[in-house]
Amino acid sequence: MKHSAPERSFARGLRSMERGNLVEALAYFEAALRLEERTPRSPRRSKYASYYGYCVAAALGRTREGLELCLRAAQSDLFSPEIYLNLARVHLIVGDKRGAWKALVRGLSLDPSHKEIRVEMGRMGLRRRPMISFLDRAHPLNRAMGMLAGRLGTSPVKDGQAPDKKKKTTSSWWS
Repeated sequence: MKHSAPERSFARGLRSMERGNLVEALAYFEAALRLEERTPRSPRRSKYASYYGYCVAAALGRTREGLELCLRAAQSDLFSPEIYLNLARVHLIVGDKRGAWKALVRGLSLDPSHKEIRVEMGRMGLRRRPMISFLDRAHPLNRAMGMLAGRLGTSPVKDGQAPDKKKKTTSSWWS
């Protein structure tokens, strides 16, 4: 099967990215994007733009531009988990963990077995539930109690796993 010039450039960009050479990957993604612009209504344009946006943010530090490119890509292709992965990565570069988590959850909802999304979620880790659930996470009582629970080694999350909401716990003294 013969691949088009944009596809070849994109594949080279992915290989460069895997090797950690983001500047080289950026050049390949930009070339793929420019070549793809010649094709009207290309389904791949959004995907190429998201990778390009990630590299713009990660390699060049132009985070605002990278975020805008990834957001536009996500708006134009709602069904590509890779686009949401790149959006999450840029959110992390900017320091927006909440935005990153939302993007990863959206990507995982599209492909529950997506390995890279699962790895990125694992890197982020699970947040503990607020100690007082009806108060905001940032409320001073939740913050103080959470810090105290962390120091004492008690928390609503055990062994890095989210609590099972379906499982009811009962005390042994009344059952």
